[in-house]
Parts: sequence; C-alpha cells; structure tokens
Amino acid sequence: FRDKFGLYTAVIQTAIDAMRSATEASMEAGKGRSAEEKLRVHIRVYLRHITDDGSASWIHQLMNHEMTDPTSALELIFEQAIRPRVKYLSGIVGELMGIPASDERVFRCAASIQGQCLIYVYKPVRDRFMPGGEFSPAAIAKTADHIAEFSLAGIRRCRTRVKSGR
Repeated sequence: FRDKFGLYTAVIQTAIDAMRSATEASMEAGKGRSAEEKLRVHIRVYLRHITDDGSASWIHQLMNHEMTDPTSALELIFEQAIRPRVKYLSGIVGELMGIPASDERVFRCAASIQGQCLIYVYKPVRDRFMPGGEFSPAAIAKTADHIAEFSLAGIRRCRTRVKSGR
C-alpha cells in the first residue's frame, strides 16, 4: 500500500465496489420494466442495501466520515459510485417527467428520492422512527413503497409544471 493513504484508498475502493454492486443490482432488476417500476425497484434495492446493519454497515460509517471530513478519495467515491447511481436514477426520473435526465429539475427530484432513503442509513435515528427497532424486510418493503408513491406523486406534479411551461 506504500503508505497509510494507500491503505485507506484500498478500503475506499472496497466500499465503492459494494456501492456499485447495489446500483448494478437495481439496474438488473429494472431491466425490461416501465420507468415507474424501475423507480420502485431501485428504491427497494437501494433501501435494502443501505439498511443492511451487517456486512455493509461499515461502509456507511466510512462514507459519513468522508462526506464530513473529505479526503482526495471523495473524488473516487463520487465518480465511481455516486455519479453512476444518480445518473441511473436521473434517467428514470427524466423518463417519467418527459425531459432530459440532464435537466436540473430532474436532478432535484432524484436528490429528493436519495434524501428520503438516506435518513434510514443511520440506525440510531431509524430506530427512533421505527417502533420496535428492527428494520425487517417487511418494514423495508413498506418504506420503499411509501417513498416510491410519495416520489411518483411529486414527479407527476413536476411533470405537469414542465408541460405547462413553469
């Protein structure tokens, strides 16, 4: 590894690979589906991945550290894990809105969806919102369905505004 940062970068790459595998699983599960179904599947797969309190929990701690006290490794994380996920999600949202994925309105919708999911990353916070504590597969599915419905309603409203020229 040559030095401490080399070791840190190797650990970051392992985290990136895990994050990318979640995006790839979402993309694979969404193949051949409508944009609405792709969104539902993406949210469910992503939420299942980020709420994994076992093998993936260290990734969230590492990402939290990197987001609050960034190193030069943040660029790797952004380019290899975050950008591909947001690009995929923006493609879905753009299709639902009937505008290019590069439109800033699409990004705002995609960021809203991400934000709704990310509140569930932090187990101490999640446990306070979820009576009984454990975020079971049924609770994940129910939460994913809610986020999808809420997001689709917002996207429909945004699409109406786009069509009316606002």
